[in-house]
Amino acid sequence: MPDEELTDARRRKLAKAMGQQKAAAALEGQKRAILRKYLSDGAYARAANVRISSPELFDKLVSVVAQLVQMGRVKDGQTISEEQLVSLLSSMKGPERETSISFHRK
Repeated sequence: MPDEELTDARRRKLAKAMGQQKAAAALEGQKRAILRKYLSDGAYARAANVRISSPELFDKLVSVVAQLVQMGRVKDGQTISEEQLVSLLSSMKGPERETSISFHRK
């Protein structure tokens, strides 16, 4: 009896994990489809690089592109160029701090 409960619990846990993986894969596919449709080739390549270097920024980028499409600022058949994407990314990142190195000698 305890073995049956244990195997049943394992099956439920495995099914839940599989469902989460499928949902994550579907969401990633939707993100790619949105970007592929509304970004030029160069902009899409840059977005792929952003995804690798900064996943949080990539998620924000996808949200912003989706909002632009919903608001009607980007229409069907129109694409966002790489230059527009760079300016969009720079506005999302905010100002960068200037780093300075100072030497204190004794």
